[in-house]
Amino acid sequence: YGKEKNQIIESKEFIKRWELMEKREFEIKQKEVELDARITEIETKEKIREKKINQMEEELKICTKVMSEMEKREEQRILRMLVLEKRLAEFESMWGRQTPESSLM
Repeated sequence: YGKEKNQIIESKEFIKRWELMEKREFEIKQKEVELDARITEIETKEKIREKKINQMEEELKICTKVMSEMEKREEQRILRMLVLEKRLAEFESMWGRQTPESSLM
């Protein structure tokens, strides 16, 4: 009877250990699922962030191009103004301070 009792006790302990092991395996699998979901969430956020960065880089390129074009136009305006000022100075030196219309009067 002692031997059978020991076997029963050992069987009960084995079953408890087995159940505990199964419980731990289940918890580990649950944790893996949670971690996989978190990784997917992080990867999704990273892709969105990269997309936003790319979009901002494209916008920056466009802004840089527009600014460059505006600077060129401004330089052209300044050059035209200088040319006009030079012409005016030549014109004034030619006619003095009076305009051709006032000299006719």
